[in-house]
Amino acid sequence: MQKLSKVKKDLRVLIVDDNPINREILSILVDDILQVSAEVVEDGCEAVERAMKEFYDVIFMDVFMPNLNGLMASEQIIKQQERNQFAVKSIIIGVTADYSISLQEACKRAGMYDCFAKPLDASFVSKKLKELLCA
Repeated sequence: MQKLSKVKKDLRVLIVDDNPINREILSILVDDILQVSAEVVEDGCEAVERAMKEFYDVIFMDVFMPNLNGLMASEQIIKQQERNQFAVKSIIIGVTADYSISLQEACKRAGMYDCFAKPLDASFVSKKLKELLCA
């Protein structure tokens, strides 16, 4: 698998997914591609809490979760970053098994940079991260 050599070494990544298998797969991909260990949380509420305390360069956000879904969590994170006048905002990437055009549009409206379809394809994820992080 192609690794991203131009990415800064102190990159902060957060994985948000209610499914432990999906969290594990994403953790492995992030470690493999970006050569960083990601932090993981189980729902949107935890993601918002973490993003209020720490800045994450990239957030992989499951779209459909109990408590607070990924769309609402992303909106809250972006609004908080705007309120705090962050110079750079987190790159939030939606992750979903329902990869419809309307859902992709909803992800963009929520402030996500992109939306990836589950099951994740490692070469696709690597290519997209290279476009986002090494441009």
